Amino acid sequence: MQRSGAVWVGSSENRGDGTLLPLGARLHELGIDRPTGFFLHTPWSEPDMVERVPNHRELMKSTLKYDLLGFQTNRDLNNYPAYLRTHFGLETRDGVVTTERGQTRLKKFPIGIDPKQFADYLAADLSSAEQEKVRQAWKASRDPGLRSAWTGLITPRVSTSGSKGSISC
Repeated sequence: MQRSGAVWVGSSENRGDGTLLPLGARLHELGIDRPTGFFLHTPWSEPDMVERVPNHRELMKSTLKYDLLGFQTNRDLNNYPAYLRTHFGLETRDGVVTTERGQTRLKKFPIGIDPKQFADYLAADLSSAEQEKVRQAWKASRDPGLRSAWTGLITPRVSTSGSKGSISC
C-alpha cells in the first residue's frame, strides 16, 4: 500500500461484497488514516431485509466509517439512508450522512454496458456466420419479452483487464 492516497474497497466479482463492508472500519482501527470508499456491486436491500442479517446494526455502523459509499442505482442509494433513518435516527442531507466520526458521502455510480456496442465489439473477432448469430441475438433482445434473458446471458461478468477484455458466465 502506498503512503498516500485513498483506499477504495469493492470486490472485482459480483459476489461477496457484504463480507468487505467492515474493512473500512478495520483500517481505521489499525491506524490507517486515509480517505476510504466502498462500492457495492450488488443491490442494497430495503431496511426490513437488512434487519434479517445477523449483527446488522454493527455491520451498518461499520459502513459509516467510510468517507464515500457508492451504489449502482437510485433505489440502492435511497434504501441505505432509509435504514440509517429507521434504526439510528440519522438523516442524509445533500448525499451526506454526518456522525461522530465525521461525514460519509453517498453517491450513485451506475455501471453497465451498451448491448449493441458490446455485440459489435464481440463480432469484430467472429467469423461471418458467428457475426450473423450475434446480430440475430441482438435483434431478439429488442423484443421486451426476451431482453432481460439476453442481458443476463451475456453480462454476468465483464473484465476489461486485458486489451480485448474477457467474458465469463
